[in-house]
Amino acid sequence: MTPVKPIVLAAIQMGIIDNDVLQQFKKWGFLPRELDTTPIEDSELAFEAAKEALDSREYVEMRDTDLDLLRFYLDKNNQAKGQLVVIDHTRPEEDKNAKSTKTVVFARRALGLRVEYVVPWTHEENIETILTNGRTYLRYSAGGVNMKVYFTNIQEMYFGDVKAFMVCTGIEETHERG
Repeated sequence: MTPVKPIVLAAIQMGIIDNDVLQQFKKWGFLPRELDTTPIEDSELAFEAAKEALDSREYVEMRDTDLDLLRFYLDKNNQAKGQLVVIDHTRPEEDKNAKSTKTVVFARRALGLRVEYVVPWTHEENIETILTNGRTYLRYSAGGVNMKVYFTNIQEMYFGDVKAFMVCTGIEETHERG
């Protein structure tokens, strides 16, 4: 059974949902049978529970979905391979300059003067901080030119509830192959 969401608990604690309805939800398996559905007598405590639930990341976080971006990324003509060179400055002192390299398939999208790099989500903790630390970069080659991109901004993109992509902007460095 899925855990009860904080906003649902707050509604129960505030007495907003009729007890007969709650008992039916328990009977049908929508709520755990052992869940205490007694409303909180202290209105201040009930209000605090509701405020805390509404302030939780689940209700504050904006989740962007861009189907055109998804189509753009999935078009093989827009895809390129590169290496994400990760230098994590949060590592212990003796390991601060250690690099890890991950091959990624990304898409480069020009929007006027701005260029966006669409990179699949990597499922790593603190990846936004690591990608924008000024040391981590995306390395790839295009048209005989080696490129390095140091990301300065990351926007998470979702497909439904799943974090699917990072749309990154940054500073590009070019190096002629020699």
